[in-house]
Parts: sequence; C-alpha cells; structure tokens
Amino acid sequence: MITPENLNDKIRDVFQRSACGKCLRWDHRNRYLVYDRAKASPDFLEILNFIENTHCRVNVPKTDPITGEQITVEFISEAEWSKKSLGTIPVPEHGQEYYNEDYFRPSDKSCFDGEYTWERYEKSATMDAQVINTRFQPKRLLDAGCARGFLCKASLRLGIDAHGFDISQWAIDNCEPEVKGRLRQFVIDGTTPWPYPNGCFDTIAALSVLEHIKPEHIPFCMKEMSRVTTKWAFIAVPLSMTTSNSPWGDPTHQCFMPLEWWIVQGYNAGFRYNWQKTSFDVAMNDRFTEPVVQVYIAFQKGGLDLEPSVGRY
Repeated sequence: MITPENLNDKIRDVFQRSACGKCLRWDHRNRYLVYDRAKASPDFLEILNFIENTHCRVNVPKTDPITGEQITVEFISEAEWSKKSLGTIPVPEHGQEYYNEDYFRPSDKSCFDGEYTWERYEKSATMDAQVINTRFQPKRLLDAGCARGFLCKASLRLGIDAHGFDISQWAIDNCEPEVKGRLRQFVIDGTTPWPYPNGCFDTIAALSVLEHIKPEHIPFCMKEMSRVTTKWAFIAVPLSMTTSNSPWGDPTHQCFMPLEWWIVQGYNAGFRYNWQKTSFDVAMNDRFTEPVVQVYIAFQKGGLDLEPSVGRY
C-alpha cells in the first residue's frame, strides 16, 4: 500500500526494478522530471495514480546530467508541465560581453567541465578537422563560432586554408598562435551581413554554434552561409525530441529544434540536404533522461554528391 510516508521509497524501488526512462524526460532548464502516463509501466502507473489522486508534491533525488551535482527535482506530469508553459519561457539575452574568460571555464555561465585549452581539446578538434576533410575536401574553410581557433589550427595542419569568427573578443585575443590574423570578432544576428564577400569559402563549419542563436534569426544566418560558401555548409546542432523548441543545458542555448525544421531552413536558403554526409551522435546522460541527439548536417549547393546506393529499399 502506498502512503505519503513511503512514496519516495516506492518510487526508488520502481526505478530500480523497471526501465522508467521511456516515460520520463528531464527538463534541465527548469529542473523538472516530467512523466508521461501513456508510457508508464503498470507498477509505475500505480504510483502516478496515487500522486495525482492525493495531489502529493514529489521531489526526487537526481544527478544533474550537465553538472554532475546531486540535486532534488520536482516530479510533474506532461499536462502540468504544459500548463506552466515552461517550453515557451524566453531565454535571457546575453550580449557579447557575456562570453568573457569566465565563460570558457567551469562555471554557471556555460557547460564547460574543464579549462578550454588546446591540450584538452586537441583530440576532438583534430577529429572534427579530419571528418570535414574526408567528407568535403575543403580548400578554404570558414569556422563560424571558432572560439579560440582549435578547429582552424587542426585544419591548417591538414593543409586547409582555415579562417574563423566568434562572438567572444576574449577568445579571439587569446587564440592559438598558429591562427592569429585568421580570426575575427563578429556577432551573428538576424540583420548584419557576415563580413566576407560572396563565395569566399568552399566550406563553412558551424559546430555547436547555432543553438546559441534565436530561432527567428536562423533563416538569415542560413542565407548568409549560402552567400559566403560556394558548396558546403556543415552544421552540428542538438535536436529537440519534440516538435517545438526545447533548449536546455548552457544558459545561452536558444534553439533546439527537430531535424526537419533544420532541413527546411537549409532548403529555404538555397541548400540541399545531403543525407549521405550527415551523421548523428546519440548519448544517454543518465538513466532518467531521453537520449541526447546531436546531428551533423551536410548542406550542399547545386547537385548532390552521392555515392551509388547499394541494394533496394
């Protein structure tokens, strides 16, 4: 029998005995554990019925998937979450002064879990540069949101003429010595043209950048990419698992949209979606969250470069 006194123990017992991840999702920005009755197992549904019939307020201990800290979060239904309109709460504005040295180290300002140095990020920057080189064979690359220029440095080592820009003047001033003179400070918005002539690059990379841009500014941003590149735009963005914008994590995140939304943005800007050169990275942060999906979308101008398909569908 479930009582208010043993409710938390019952919840913990069900979590340990059954896979509850299918009916739970983690709203990091507002710190709610949101449940979906339609996906609940019978024993978990019994607990949910008790919670809703008695109007118990339930707080659940949890490990924050972003910071790793032990926190207590409120347990609410999808219906209650929708009534609160939590998914439509606007993200606070953050000007370029926000992206100072403190942003690039572990703090409440970002999701960095260590110092943002070449020594820590050489491996990932090198892997990104190798992927771009293999998929697109760029001769001249623009890294939109280059930070301290790690991708540009790794690309130069592969013989690619790499350049970049970033919102952070601190990052530009403290860039890697090899890329000095190749980077500039620039703020992406919905009206200001990018500071490059038409067709200046054959490939643009925007990795983990566009989620910081307001959704209403993305169409202009994509059109500027299309203007500046002669062929490729390669973007990496986290995906929303719903049909609406659902940013979480870094306080400056503003745009977590579903894949089809991004494809439409590219199409409207004059790109075509090259699915063969697109890839996904899926990870579970902890047992109570849905998978975190990062997509690496290849947009191409002109005809699609596709390998012959094998087999029939």
